[in-house]
Amino acid sequence: MKAVAQSPVEAEAVRAISMQAAEVHLEFDRDLATQLAGRKKADDRKAVLVGAGSIGSHVSDCLIREGRFRWTVIDPDILLPHNIGRHIFRAPEATKFKANLLAKALSDTLDGDPDNADAITDNVLAQGEVGEKIREALAEAEVIIDATASILAERFLSDNPSQARRISIFFNPLGDAGVLLSEPADRNLSLRDLEAQYLGWLVRKEEFADHLESSGGDYAYTGACRAITNLTSPANVTVLSGLIATGVGSALDEDAGAIRIWKLHDGGNVTAHTYAPEPVLSFSAMAWMVTIDSGLLDRILVLRAERLPVETGGVLLGTVDIPSKRIHVIEALPAPPDSVETRHGFTRGTQGVQDALDNVWERTRGQVRYVGEWHSHPPRSAPLPSAIDLVQIDWLSTLFDMETLPALMLIAADDSLSVILANSEAAPITPDAGTEPTPAGANA
Repeated sequence: MKAVAQSPVEAEAVRAISMQAAEVHLEFDRDLATQLAGRKKADDRKAVLVGAGSIGSHVSDCLIREGRFRWTVIDPDILLPHNIGRHIFRAPEATKFKANLLAKALSDTLDGDPDNADAITDNVLAQGEVGEKIREALAEAEVIIDATASILAERFLSDNPSQARRISIFFNPLGDAGVLLSEPADRNLSLRDLEAQYLGWLVRKEEFADHLESSGGDYAYTGACRAITNLTSPANVTVLSGLIATGVGSALDEDAGAIRIWKLHDGGNVTAHTYAPEPVLSFSAMAWMVTIDSGLLDRILVLRAERLPVETGGVLLGTVDIPSKRIHVIEALPAPPDSVETRHGFTRGTQGVQDALDNVWERTRGQVRYVGEWHSHPPRSAPLPSAIDLVQIDWLSTLFDMETLPALMLIAADDSLSVILANSEAAPITPDAGTEPTPAGANA
């Protein structure tokens, strides 16, 4: 064992050693992201994002920086060179799957934890083994975000049996507006209901007359005849995505549903429209599901009251999904000026009807169409079909049968309405018999 002698302290040498304060930086993890976003509680709910394109990549990139969600990204597409102008990805990543790229970007943003995001590089409608993997992801999700801009995908997700709350986000064709449809927490309204109500606002409000117009400018990114993309400013994509990301976060922090539209104007101004979704009344008949907004029922009763004591009526507008056998009635037009309105009957005129239907068709890009007729009954009368009504419903059923659709008639009385649905195979109806319309009907 060696003895260690104490060395003399070299004071001058010690004083010559400089000391500096070291800055300590915390890793950018979920807790720090939550704090920096001004939020009090981390949100690690499981979210499935369907669509890793321009809006999907930008919005999820914003939300992960707020510490929101553990992600599963579903998208079958690869990154092409023209995508780089409007996605969050970079040129060296071209030809790689968008879902893989986005999942890695989301994981890398929050401390590199691979549990932050994973990817499925297939279509959400896929079958087989991949389809089972997608079904499991949707079943385990607490939030499902549709960013596909596909009506088919949106409706598929709306009908999926998952308990997850659903949101749909998309840009309009001009690229100057963004839309958010958010189901309420209890899902008593579906994405299908919100889609129809959104289209109803486009039909009723003049400020949305050009909302779904095409920009008129396209870019062919290959020689293929269908390889076309819209011309949209990357700045618009970024601004609208930020607004939508804020809307997604706010919507999921509340229980109520929401329909929101943000419109960009020249000079940088933004107009925000927020609508509270209306309750709906739905009924099934002849394998079809018919849904009507409560707001439409109120508007029909107002149209009736404005014309009392005479009867009135008009055409019904709505969306139709033939494969799923669903009709959503969204609007009732007032009586044309050449209609015959008396105390004992109503004959709808034709003046301006075709122009109105064409305008609605163009304004909604073919998503809203003529679905039937409505008329009122006089005071103290029940909303049940009369003999004259039966003649009309028979004529309508023949007309709509050519499109494999049922005929739809709505009758408004003092404080109630009836909806009659019939096709060419329906059983005969007895006028004013009983209290329930047959062969298919609903009282509201």
